[in-house]
Amino acid sequence: MISDPATARAALADALEIVLPGRVYPQPPTTSRYVTPSIFIEQPELVIEEPAVSAIFPVWIVVDGTVDAQIASLDDLTWNAWLAIAPLADTLRVRPATVTGYRAAVLEASVVVGVAPLCGMAPPQTVTIPASAGRRT
Repeated sequence: MISDPATARAALADALEIVLPGRVYPQPPTTSRYVTPSIFIEQPELVIEEPAVSAIFPVWIVVDGTVDAQIASLDDLTWNAWLAIAPLADTLRVRPATVTGYRAAVLEASVVVGVAPLCGMAPPQTVTIPASAGRRT
């Protein structure tokens, strides 16, 4: 069962690996240089839709090449990515995009990560900050 956004992100990345093996990244690139084609998962939006708590993940699919090749690749990659993550998502939608001059598509995958009980949510917990946080590379 998916119980939090981190688990949902990992499940989405695992499901997408069949679509583009070795080029699926659970986080966005850390530099402005993109390996294309690639798929990466951005920071989610969290939404309470009574009684569910959902994380809406932007899943970016980025390609390069001639315009015809980009469009054909995006059609194929987007459809197969949709099929791969549909079992995990409550809702899916796709929108066109561009990133650093590359043509892209963004699948917005809404994944239920919890339930908002009538008596309120669980209290927050202290978060441990990774050693690499706060450093620019």
